[in-house]
Amino acid sequence: MLGTLGAIVLAIVGSSPVGAWSFGGVPRRSVPSVAPRMGVPMPQRPWRSGPEAPSLPRWTPDNPMRRPSDWESLEAALYGWTPAHPTILLTSARVLELRALSQNDPVLSSWIGHVRRMADEAFGQTPAAFAWITVYGPSTNNIEAARLALKRIQSCGLVWQLSGDVSYAARAREEAVALAQVPWGGDYDYLATAEATHALAIAYDWLYDCLTPGDRALILDSIRRAILNTNRLIDGGAWWLRKPFNANSVMTASAILGALAYADVDKDLAFETLRRALPALSLSIGSLGSDGGWMEGYTYWDYGTRYMAYGLSALETTLGGTFGLDASPGLQWAGDYKLIVGGPRFQAFNFADSITDASPAAQMLYFARKYNRPEWVACERKSVAARGPWPMHVVWYTSAGTDADIASRVPSKVFHAGGLAALRASLTDGNAAAAALKAGENGNVHCMQELGNFLFEAMGVRWAIDFGYYDGGFRALTSSQNLLLFDGRQQAVNVRGSFVDFSDDVRCPYAVADLSSANPGIVSHWRRGVALPAGKWAMVQDEFVAAAGTPVQWKMHTFADVETFGSVARLTQNGKSVTMIVSDPPGAVIEVAKVGARATTPADANANEVQFRFVADGSLQTVRVLLLPEWPDQLPPMGWICLPLDQWSRLYR
Repeated sequence: MLGTLGAIVLAIVGSSPVGAWSFGGVPRRSVPSVAPRMGVPMPQRPWRSGPEAPSLPRWTPDNPMRRPSDWESLEAALYGWTPAHPTILLTSARVLELRALSQNDPVLSSWIGHVRRMADEAFGQTPAAFAWITVYGPSTNNIEAARLALKRIQSCGLVWQLSGDVSYAARAREEAVALAQVPWGGDYDYLATAEATHALAIAYDWLYDCLTPGDRALILDSIRRAILNTNRLIDGGAWWLRKPFNANSVMTASAILGALAYADVDKDLAFETLRRALPALSLSIGSLGSDGGWMEGYTYWDYGTRYMAYGLSALETTLGGTFGLDASPGLQWAGDYKLIVGGPRFQAFNFADSITDASPAAQMLYFARKYNRPEWVACERKSVAARGPWPMHVVWYTSAGTDADIASRVPSKVFHAGGLAALRASLTDGNAAAAALKAGENGNVHCMQELGNFLFEAMGVRWAIDFGYYDGGFRALTSSQNLLLFDGRQQAVNVRGSFVDFSDDVRCPYAVADLSSANPGIVSHWRRGVALPAGKWAMVQDEFVAAAGTPVQWKMHTFADVETFGSVARLTQNGKSVTMIVSDPPGAVIEVAKVGARATTPADANANEVQFRFVADGSLQTVRVLLLPEWPDQLPPMGWICLPLDQWSRLYR
């Protein structure tokens, strides 16, 4: 039954077009020995070699490492550096600082306790590298093995540094020695090799005092093979230079860590690696644009920026700076992506190839410390409180940040670099209304053909859903998104939508995107706007011109139960309800059906597809849909301001 709210909204249609432990008492063991030199002869450095020098790939014009003086600065820092251990990401001074802070900071103390329990899980387990499979082509098993080894080396290595308990160093050493004996997968297992290089660099540096000369030689030789391979890929113009997103960050930052570890025995090879990796990393940093957005979606924003933080932090703790890489405006706003796209429930707007879960991201603390963003710290502390920290949360720990810092931020933002507008009534209330609209690029790395896709949540429920990460089938289809489907066709690839209007006014945040390129040959004009009137309700409005006779479907997917009543539907989930009204076109009839056999997972199959159909007449047509949550303390207004999209700037102004 529609009930009281149903009667009201029908009238609207008619009237409106971990525990702490002590660090003291356990002496650290020192093994004063020098690892054998593992370097290989390198050619004269190209910046000195004149016009005959081998050329690097062509970097972007604003590349901070483009001038010979930058190479001179890098060379001076590297060749004037005397490595001490630990020094990569974690320094001896930081170890002492963390030990002291943990005595009086219960949050840090609990995080350290959590990491210690994480390290304890490694005992009695076989080294992760034993699961590595030598295959022709990338293997999921291999990258998971590399990540597990990294987790164990980071957690056990950090506990060893903080507590002096040699048993943790021994367990991390066991992991590293096994990993160093893996035959790398070369071009095909590039991400697994990169993450393993990261793990070995940390092992060499953090465990240095507990490694034998033979251990160090073995680890360094493995690092040498990996960074030489990365250098070769860069010189050959690897695909992740042309499409510089998450893979670029992982490959280049891991090479930086590997080079800094290898500098202990061969600074020439370290320099040859850094002079390639730093400009390459600047490309993926540039993909953050000027606002911190990310085209591949939240999951790959997390992966890409995590490795940016690894690379930049390692340069700082070793060579004393980032050589201009940290001046990017996108980096200075990168944490907004988790804060606003992830939201207070840490359920991300999961467009593109992304899961919904916005899990803890230690790079939020690194960027917050670097750019003085206490709201990012407060956001991440909430995330860690719900899910637990990773080792780098401890390394980059800061006590700054409160809920007041989060509340001081405007809760809505358009990320032009990521092609996403996030509209929120609040950044602290998980029950508040929120919506998102997708523009950006179809067909880029990890992007789907989903221009115009929208999401909506209120009262702690996601009502309009995105199915999430790419599955190679159903989820990638335009028809599986929440948008206008023209003639049942997939949207075009390699086309772009852009935001043409946006307001973060909390009285009615909104975004309008021009999506006219999505359906060439059928649609000559299409704009979609999403608004949150009063921060309580949602309005989705389309204006388009399509060839006369073109079948059009308005589509939305939801896990809610749906009852339909002509142009009105009632969605119910978790004891909450939303009423959906089709205001335009007149006479629309809402239909609902299970996704069913079209889906590739049982969960997707259980979703409901809500839609209505009509036919384009060749003129400018308007589609307007209202989504009205049944708030327990507030009824929707009796009338609506219905304006063309180009006049939405008048809403609540």
